[in-house]
Amino acid sequence: MNIVILSGSPRKGGNTEMLAESFAQGASSRHNVDFVSVRDYHVYPCKGCNSCFKREDKSCIQKDDMQTRLCVNFFHFEDCGKILVRGVKEKSDIKSTDALKEAFTLGASI
Repeated sequence: MNIVILSGSPRKGGNTEMLAESFAQGASSRHNVDFVSVRDYHVYPCKGCNSCFKREDKSCIQKDDMQTRLCVNFFHFEDCGKILVRGVKEKSDIKSTDALKEAFTLGASI
């Protein structure tokens, strides 16, 4: 199976990125894993102008990297699970929780 991980962490090496990487390590033993850091892309928030509903091709009026992430809808990717971690703020705080192990286990279970 091919797995694409979209990490939304704004901090390189932050808690969210560490969690996603732990999942990737668990999943990579049996699957092809691509890790994409969304912070490397320029995506602007929706302006609420609704021009996408009016345009024939349904495209957004903003020209950013969101057109590249639209592949998620096109390929009908599936969400395989979530791990919610509360109370981590500083880099490496996540190491004091069971979340990295949970992420690895989730990845390995796929």
